[in-house]
Amino acid sequence: ESALVEKEGASPFTDTQNPEIAALAAAGIVQGKGEGLFDPAGTLSREEMAAILGRMAAQLGLTVPASASADPYDDEAQIAVWARE
Repeated sequence: ESALVEKEGASPFTDTQNPEIAALAAAGIVQGKGEGLFDPAGTLSREEMAAILGRMAAQLGLTVPASASADPYDDEAQIAVWARE
């Protein structure tokens, strides 16, 4: 079992009781869609996946290198504030 999934507890989400998702939420890696929902059958946006991977890297003690360009994405202005880091 992964060190990331060692935390136990009740799911903070009303639409899933999956223990792995609950552990990832307890570790601060997944935060759901809001209002107590995880939306397990929904789609994942690029910015949501990037935020999850960034939080997971931080939990593992990995350093994510800064981009070589000040503006690496053509659509950077459309990236939500919570996903920018």
